[in-house]
Amino acid sequence: MLKKLVVHASRYSLAGLAATFAGLISFPILTRMLSVSDYGLLSLVITTIYFISAFAKAGLQFSIVRYQSDAESESGLWDRETYYSTTVFGMMGSGVLVMLFWTLLVYLLPQSFWGEHKLKSLFLMTAILIMAEVTVSMLSGFLQARQQSGWLSIYRVCERYLILAATVYTLYFVSQSLEGVFTARIISQFLIIGVLAWFVLKDTPLIPNKTSPRMLKEMMFYGIPLLGNELVSIILSLGDRYLIQWQIGSESLGAYAAAYNLCEYVRMMLVISLFQAIRPMYFKLWTEQGPDETRAFVERSLYFYLMICFPVIAGVTAIAPDLLTLLTSGKYTEGVAVIPYIIAGLMIYGIHVMVGAGIFINKSSVLMWLTLIAATINIIANYFLIPIYGITGAGMATLLSYVLLTLMEALAGRKSLAIKFPFLAAGKFAGLSLIMYWVLSQIHVDNTLVKMLLQILAGTLLYTCMILIADSNARKIVLARLKNTA
Repeated sequence: MLKKLVVHASRYSLAGLAATFAGLISFPILTRMLSVSDYGLLSLVITTIYFISAFAKAGLQFSIVRYQSDAESESGLWDRETYYSTTVFGMMGSGVLVMLFWTLLVYLLPQSFWGEHKLKSLFLMTAILIMAEVTVSMLSGFLQARQQSGWLSIYRVCERYLILAATVYTLYFVSQSLEGVFTARIISQFLIIGVLAWFVLKDTPLIPNKTSPRMLKEMMFYGIPLLGNELVSIILSLGDRYLIQWQIGSESLGAYAAAYNLCEYVRMMLVISLFQAIRPMYFKLWTEQGPDETRAFVERSLYFYLMICFPVIAGVTAIAPDLLTLLTSGKYTEGVAVIPYIIAGLMIYGIHVMVGAGIFINKSSVLMWLTLIAATINIIANYFLIPIYGITGAGMATLLSYVLLTLMEALAGRKSLAIKFPFLAAGKFAGLSLIMYWVLSQIHVDNTLVKMLLQILAGTLLYTCMILIADSNARKIVLARLKNTA
């Protein structure tokens, strides 16, 4: 079982890293080929697609894995035909209804409501992508439920790179417009969805009159509470886009979105495998060895995450002005000011999976309410801070809400599993990271790329040396590695 877990986790991690790399490739292309205003609108429309498609799924995507084993079991309440027919026709039906409702709503709202003249036409044009998100979620759920992690990983990578290729071709040879970007996305996504649908459903029994309203109701009751958590998570991470657009316009939104996306790519490249691997590991420890071993494992993981967290914040802050200029040709310099707040918020929130382990083990239902509180605080803070500080205020709100959410999860999780936070170690790592930041800020080279490479190399070597000198745990790991190698 453990071997199988490691195999599946490694496949998802590799697929996630490959997809992130595709995002890193597309980032400088989109920021250079589109105007700052158009890049902001692109971010706003994609955020809206994610939000509306969450409603369109009706929580059914969360029920697929839960009910798959029952359908495959001879003793289960529902047979395979009922399970697949109910899931497919239920999700397709909810997707179509929400898509049509959204299209009608966008069409009826007057042009004056949208502010930007492009927004209405873009929302009408991309409403079909809501249906694409529903379909992908359903088919991916079937693959995950069947434990076909290899095929699911292959699909995710192929989808990202096909969309990337179509977008690049369109921008360079067809049209440097948002309409062109979304046309490329629609065509490429539905082409690969067609292949995925054939692969997943070719041997699947789909009989309309086997659709069970009772099963559909049961699946929705299971999934809707999880849908609530998905919605508030979207509001927390992406809701500030709407307030920036409404209060200070698409130019500032474009600069903010570029800075936020850059920080997100850095975070995903560095810690995505940790997030995907650690929860299954402490779930297994909790079941097989109890709370003491689980607590010891989580506290060790937290210690070494903090060792990485603070230098990442300091390093990204130090090289951010040059990195953003290099990737975006200098059009998004306004976004440099928000990077320290965003990268700090994202990296600090990374500890929630450890300090809040008790929630994930025993009380996952409370997570939605904690996230809702944080999302509400985020929206309120954005509303008051953006008019005063511009997009820097949005960055401040992001940092504030993620820190508060992490603290709330830590306090709520203590009831099931009390995790001791290493305050002294965290202070030590933060102090060493500040020293590293000061040294990096003193490096001045005319060539931007050479300067960044020198900063990365110097920061890595300096922080590693300081940690080996100041931290006994780091020394023990290095010595153990050397001993095993010898």
